[in-house]
Parts: sequence; structure tokens; C-alpha cells
Amino acid sequence: MMRVRAATLKLLFAGALLSGVAGTPAAAQNTDAALQVRFGTFLQGGGVRGTATLDPAGTSDPIRYFSKGIGIVSGLELVNKGGLTIGVEIDSVLMDGKATPLFQQFGIDWMATARVRAGVHLRNDLMWYASTGPALRGTEFTTASAKIARTRFGWSGGTGLEWDYGGGILFGEYMFASFGAVDTGQGTANTYHYDANVHAFRVGLKFKIGHDHYHDDVAERIGRVSK
Repeated sequence: MMRVRAATLKLLFAGALLSGVAGTPAAAQNTDAALQVRFGTFLQGGGVRGTATLDPAGTSDPIRYFSKGIGIVSGLELVNKGGLTIGVEIDSVLMDGKATPLFQQFGIDWMATARVRAGVHLRNDLMWYASTGPALRGTEFTTASAKIARTRFGWSGGTGLEWDYGGGILFGEYMFASFGAVDTGQGTANTYHYDANVHAFRVGLKFKIGHDHYHDDVAERIGRVSK
């Protein structure tokens, strides 16, 4: 019994010692930090393009307007500078802009996406990536008799560049989102159908949580990384 207790105490002491070493600044600087949690904000601008159709008359009108907005983004990235970097990212953006096809007002008020990403490093601090995943948008349109809001599911895809300058990540990307047609759904004789896609350009800044700036950026550039 005494031997068992002694062995248990030795294991506990060894575990505590290892935990203490791992918690020291020196040990923290030897961490790969390949898995990054990110969050940030971005500005968005671009075009909304599509067609509005009135049934049963079959009359149609193009949807063409410029939309701008501001959004937030967060994600998880497995960074591999020597190979494929993969991750997941979610974002939401408030959008401003309207059109008046067929003399009815139409606009997308907000959009959200959840995308998987894959990228390759062109340089140690510069990554090109592509992304795709489901999307959700909120649409508001005004007919002669009512103001109606609709939510619509769709998909999104895009590509962009990220520049990791050490203290954060600057990025720019293009994104396309398609949602299919949405209509007034009022059961009246005339029904308006709106089928519009989003072509968005984004620029923004992301921050890295749990990132060791010296080890992962400075020391790597000057060749002093110790594993």
C-alpha cells in the first residue's frame, strides 16, 4: 500500500513539474501555434445583379445596383506554410442599397455565410485561398400595398489574399453568392419574383488569438525558431 502511494505521489509530482515547465515563457515560445483562432472586421462593396419578373404577365426588368456594407468575421485555421492550409470561417454583413425594378423597391439588407477554406502560401507571409459554403440573406421589398421581408438560403464561393504582417492579417477577397428567386408570396393576381446574385469585394483586418508574435513571425523570418 505504501509503495502504491509513493508511486502515485511521484507521478503527481512529475505531472506538476511538467505543467510548470510548459507554462513558462520559454516553453510558450516553442509552441508551433499552427492552429489559429481569428476574428476581425471588413468593409464590403459590390454589385447586386439579377432579374425581376411579374407573373402572369411575364414582364421582366433587370436588377442592377451597388451595395455597400460593414461586417464581422471569425474562424479557425490550421496553418501549414509548407503545404495546404485549411480552415472554416463564418461572417455576417449589414448591406445598404436598393433598386426599383418594375417600379417596386428591392434590396438585400444583410447576408451571412459559413465557408470552408483552403489556401497555399505564395510567400511566408502571403497566402492565396479559395472558399465555399452555404449562405443566408435577408431581403426586403416594397410593393404597392405592403413592405415584405424574406429570408433565403443559398451558396457562396470566393477567392482572396491574406497578408500576415505579424500583429494581424490584412485581407482582400472577392465573393459570389447565389440564392435563387424569392417572391412576394401574397396570393394576389400579380406576383413579383426577384432573382438576384451578389458580387462582393471585401477588405478587412483579422486578429489572431493565442498567437506568439515573436516565435511565429519575427524569429521565423530571421531563422531563430527553436522547436
